Amino acid sequence: MSLEGSGVALVTFRLFVAVFLGALIGIEREERGKPAGLRTHVLITMASASFALLAERLATTQVLHDSTRMLQGIIVGVGFIGAGAIVRDRQSNEVHGLTTASAIWTATAIGVAVGMGWLALGALTAVFALAINVGLAWVERRWLRHGRSDRQ
Repeated sequence: MSLEGSGVALVTFRLFVAVFLGALIGIEREERGKPAGLRTHVLITMASASFALLAERLATTQVLHDSTRMLQGIIVGVGFIGAGAIVRDRQSNEVHGLTTASAIWTATAIGVAVGMGWLALGALTAVFALAINVGLAWVERRWLRHGRSDRQ
């Protein structure tokens, strides 16, 4: 799959669908007061879609299997780094850092896409991530948390 012509529309559509579906789950989690809420779920679904698009591209380009194992190592390794950003406050029992961990993982998707030469996927992922973190933070403050802001 290339990003020529309708390829851009297909990638954009797939990322949009991932964002939309992640938002559906995230809103439900947010309404229930769960620590992984709207932005966390949206970032995870969008980054997963980005990684899947990369895997699809790898499968169609005669890339050696070692490249896919390397990609798997990046995804898992950075997941552990992101996990280090997650902390629980023992006094308030609140969890902090989930959106940060998701953003770290999303940044990995962007970096891998750009590093593999798929600049449009990296750029689209970055644009969506910025829109999610800025736009959905406003949605959370306005409608979901009644003024409580994320400190992630």
